[in-house]
Amino acid sequence: MTRTKRNAIFRGSLLCVAGAALIVLASQSSRPSTMPRPPSQEPQTRQAKQDCDIDTNVKLEDCPADTIIGQYREKYDLTIVVRGGVYLQVVSGEYLNENYGYRVILPDDVEGLCTPAPMPWHGFFIDVANELRPPADAGENGGGLSWANLNAEVYVEGHYNATFYASADDAVNYSLNYYKEKHPADLVILNRERTTLRRLPAIRYRVQFVDADSGETIISEEIVALREYDDMGIIYTIGLTTTAGRYSEDEKVLRQILRGFKYIQIHED
Repeated sequence: MTRTKRNAIFRGSLLCVAGAALIVLASQSSRPSTMPRPPSQEPQTRQAKQDCDIDTNVKLEDCPADTIIGQYREKYDLTIVVRGGVYLQVVSGEYLNENYGYRVILPDDVEGLCTPAPMPWHGFFIDVANELRPPADAGENGGGLSWANLNAEVYVEGHYNATFYASADDAVNYSLNYYKEKHPADLVILNRERTTLRRLPAIRYRVQFVDADSGETIISEEIVALREYDDMGIIYTIGLTTTAGRYSEDEKVLRQILRGFKYIQIHED
């Protein structure tokens, strides 16, 4: 799934279970002053501290990044980092998603990134080219490349079949039609085949096109499966988007993630 397609279709935020607060941007200019405040401003200071509580405030742009990261570590034992201008949770060892009924064993040297709850959570991504850099100062939330504009990533997602596709074929047809509309002159469908994602029938396809911004040749590959559940079902997508020059290397990570993918019982509230 390309970054444009990811923003246009199902994918809002990549989210994972844990924590209990919405995290948003923090900037260097918003860091609190180290100068002592006069007594008359003490109530304001207490209010500022309260406003930076991740459990009580959903708008934390005026809070220093190291304060937010520290709270997640102390309260929920989460490893949070700032990458691409946003806070992301680091996933290692195993990713578990009970809401959409799957888990993924990650290789020892691979870390996934996702955004903590309480927003709906669907999956995670792997910055295979290490494009997302930490800010120079841990207390600030640096800009840099956004996670939504990665040129190289592996991703895993589960979504309810809200559009009521009859099969994985239908879901892939929609994706290919999207690619054809966005890249009418340079899209190449490299392959499309029937396969399985564990026990479920699946479709695997790979396309190639030219990125309009960078001029680089991009390869996008996805494995899509549909699981029966309630009236809609759940669509699973495991994919890779990368440059043609990186494809051979990054496809190895995709294969590792596919080997680690397992279905589990779906958690019902």
